[in-house]
Amino acid sequence: MTTPVPHALPNRLDSIQALRSVAAMLVLFFHIAEFQRQFLTVGSAEYELTRGFWDRGGNGVDLFFVISGFIMVYVSRDYMPSVAAMRRFLWSRITRIYPLWWVCAGIMMAYFWISYGIPAAPDRVSGPSEAWAYVLKSFILFPQASPPILGVGWTLIHEMFFYLIFAASLLIARRWLVWVLLIWAALTLIAPLIWGSIDSHGVIYKVVANPMSLEFIAGALTAMLFLKCRAKMIRASLCWGLIIAAIAYVFIIMQTGFEVKAAGPYMSRTLIYIIPASLLVFALPHLEVTGRLSVSKIWRVLGDWSYSLYLTHFIVLVTMRRVLRITESYLPDPLGDLIITDRAGVLNNLIFAAIAICLCLVTAWVFYAFIERPSLAYVRRFRR
Repeated sequence: MTTPVPHALPNRLDSIQALRSVAAMLVLFFHIAEFQRQFLTVGSAEYELTRGFWDRGGNGVDLFFVISGFIMVYVSRDYMPSVAAMRRFLWSRITRIYPLWWVCAGIMMAYFWISYGIPAAPDRVSGPSEAWAYVLKSFILFPQASPPILGVGWTLIHEMFFYLIFAASLLIARRWLVWVLLIWAALTLIAPLIWGSIDSHGVIYKVVANPMSLEFIAGALTAMLFLKCRAKMIRASLCWGLIIAAIAYVFIIMQTGFEVKAAGPYMSRTLIYIIPASLLVFALPHLEVTGRLSVSKIWRVLGDWSYSLYLTHFIVLVTMRRVLRITESYLPDPLGDLIITDRAGVLNNLIFAAIAICLCLVTAWVFYAFIERPSLAYVRRFRR
């Protein structure tokens, strides 16, 4: 039995929100394991516990990029080609990204200032004279040799590049969008062959020619296919098959640690995750709009918090690391054995991870409820 996708599509897809929450949680798990390894002896049983599956959590970023491409096409599906449409799109993206980013980047700037007397990590700048230029570029998400002041912001630099290219495409008729995307993909693929690897040139080239742009392009093309299929008969069994295949593929990759080493790190992760991520962002929304899938409230809520979780979890983990290092010598042994991750046994690692997850989720809720959502409501009044 099949069901046609309704002509009227919802403004918000809960299944995409759920995928956003999955991507954010994967990145959180990855960084929790990474932070624990800073306290552990290489090769120990506790150290090995944080490897394998957890090392692959960082690829939640790849899922984020595919989702971003899908969302950009989906939210602009009714736009008419014009300068006004381009301005409207850019305004919505800028006001979505920057307010919370400025708050979180500001917190990190204060942390570095209190800790080191300069507004940046000492290993990222040559001294105070260079620090302010670095901070300014970090705040506006301009590419530079070092990661931005809050490390996870490197993905936002790529997002802003995606938005600029896609905004320019809104000046032409929608029927040409697929060709714009394909040409963009072709240029991304051939750039290393003509001008060299992304590490052989400056920071701008490293963003423009980065193969991870292909994930955004794949998400955009997936959205175009989804919108084309909305009036056609797509079997639910096919969608469920795509979902199962994508999950199985990712599970096998995470368990085996497979890499395409010859392609380089950026292209390797792109080649590995672009297909399963694209399958998920096509099949899940189709099942949702045909009434075959209902997304539970917890996933919708976590999806709402996902941007706050993504930006704040690193701040929480940095704070936990600093607190543990300061208080370790003062803690009684029974308590220290339970929360200090470099002590023998795996129970302390699990307790650390559980505490970190809870603190990160609570912090994400606070930032979403009292910073992200109010700022969005405020700037929406000025949206054109």
